[in-house]
Amino acid sequence: MSWIKEKHSWVIHTNEDKRGWFDPLDPPHEFWKREDLVNLLGESFEVVALKGKWSGQVFVHSRSQGFSNELADNLAMESLGRYLELRGKVLMTKESLISL
Repeated sequence: MSWIKEKHSWVIHTNEDKRGWFDPLDPPHEFWKREDLVNLLGESFEVVALKGKWSGQVFVHSRSQGFSNELADNLAMESLGRYLELRGKVLMTKESLISL
């Protein structure tokens, strides 16, 4: 997984078996704009700043329904000390790349 250090954005996916995986994904433009996030996650999404070793990173997650994303939720627990009950795709990216 050497690409993790080379990339600045990743989508954390999940499936019905609650298996999660990472896919690197660069923003379509220099930054993640609202229209890009809507195309990726849908109209309703939330940006959550992470802490600790992921300080400077954010989760952008859809508020719509999907399969429980336990991989992303475990990362949230490590970072924030609480579960966010994340569902569906979750974008993890640098806070400085978000331009809403």
